[in-house]
Amino acid sequence: MTNTKIGAIRAALACATMLAGGIVAVAPSAAQTTTSAVRGRVTTAAGQPAAGATVTATSTGTNRRLTTTADAAGNFSFSGLVPGEYRFEASAGGEAVATRATVAVGRVGTLNLTLAAASAETVAPGPATESNGDEIVVTAGTLVESRTSEVATNISQQQIRSLPQTDRNFLSFAALAPGVQYIDSETNKGIQSGASTRAGVNVFIDGVSLKNNVLDGGIAGQQDSRGNPFGQLAVQEFRVLTQNYKAEYEQASAAIVTAITKSGTNEFHGEAFGAYTDRSLSAKSILDKRAGRPEPVFERKQYGVSLGGPIIKDKLFFFGAYEGNDQDRAFNVELGNRTPENIAAFGQFEGSFVSPFRADLYFGKLTFTPDDAQTFDLSYNKRIETDI
Repeated sequence: MTNTKIGAIRAALACATMLAGGIVAVAPSAAQTTTSAVRGRVTTAAGQPAAGATVTATSTGTNRRLTTTADAAGNFSFSGLVPGEYRFEASAGGEAVATRATVAVGRVGTLNLTLAAASAETVAPGPATESNGDEIVVTAGTLVESRTSEVATNISQQQIRSLPQTDRNFLSFAALAPGVQYIDSETNKGIQSGASTRAGVNVFIDGVSLKNNVLDGGIAGQQDSRGNPFGQLAVQEFRVLTQNYKAEYEQASAAIVTAITKSGTNEFHGEAFGAYTDRSLSAKSILDKRAGRPEPVFERKQYGVSLGGPIIKDKLFFFGAYEGNDQDRAFNVELGNRTPENIAAFGQFEGSFVSPFRADLYFGKLTFTPDDAQTFDLSYNKRIETDI
């Protein structure tokens, strides 16, 4: 019998990171690329560079606002953006434009803005436009990444919510990346990339490595376990890198998964789920069929709930999630060498025996934005598993 309890506390306090009771000072950076960047160019309605244009990026969820000024060629850039939906605004010389776009994790997106007169009713062709009084809004969708050496695939929240899977392990969606395979084993799950083994992969959640440095499974908590490494309800999105990733990633020679967790916003949002499976949905093994044995007991219940929202509007937000995984799997045990002596000595151990498994995944997060230049995250993650 094994009884495992895994807990971690993560805190990002300006330029400090706290892990397991210790505080380590680090230089400001986007380690393991849990943030994103946007760059582009602002031009006037006449097609000239809008030198000195004011460009603002505002998070639609938290109202956090970042402002920059375009250079002489009209170029601008934002770095360290928390992935999510943003409203980008640019203005110069009485002309303005506003754009709503989704920034994906780890991406350096390109966004070019064309200013228009305040009285204009149309703008240059784009994915979609709408007029809001004197303001023109261009809905750009997800920003396109056009300049990078990385070979990577982003997995969005919509894909995580909509695509089918068997066990609510968010790593199963890594198979959407070319060359990546998800190994769906009862007690030996994992991912591998190309011809490399599972030992060559690594997973980062909010910049924290889940590398298994003891066993060959690659990811902590996936080998010799029927559970999942992290609650899927708490994952916002992730990025799968398979080639040409940067030196900021460590302990990997194949695929790398970098995921970010959900945060609260100015609106309350939550969800709940429940799933039930029993042996009526599974097939009897060929050995049980040949021996005329009944199908072993099998029952799996998965359930969870999450909730996020504001504590102080525009300043302090919370998010919490819980997932449970209860399984009862029975195994038929029969002696191989059925001599009278063996039956007399060990026959009492024959029969159908239930192997119970229980798992609980907890996640909590507080996000504090005292001003537009600072963001503080404090998160708590706990995993409890009992297996016999």
